[in-house]
Amino acid sequence: MTAADEAEQPPAPHFPVFVLTPRALEQVRLVLQNQEGGAYCLEVSAQPAGCKELEYELGLVQAPTAEQLCWQQEDIRLCVGRDSVRYLLGASLDFVESEAEAGFKFSNPYMGPGCDCGLPKSGQC
Repeated sequence: MTAADEAEQPPAPHFPVFVLTPRALEQVRLVLQNQEGGAYCLEVSAQPAGCKELEYELGLVQAPTAEQLCWQQEDIRLCVGRDSVRYLLGASLDFVESEAEAGFKFSNPYMGPGCDCGLPKSGQC
């Protein structure tokens, strides 16, 4: 990597914003094995989605933007937009499987106990 390439890389945080569990690492590796065209980064975002809930988005990108924080966990590169950091700090991403479903699931200390206000996701307490 040249000095010019390093200057274009998004900054790395001093510690991971969130971590992947071993099951999530394994699943992300499987997804990345099926991609063509170079190295990819797991991009994660989180935004408020109503009363005491967050909406998460996961995707793959080849070129993170300068506004993202990126870090490496083992062989997986992770990127988060600066506006999502406060919602993801200290979280962990797992991959869960049951007879009914399979998918990624966040465990997030930012989210306290659920609210009993009864408002839909788009509502505000």
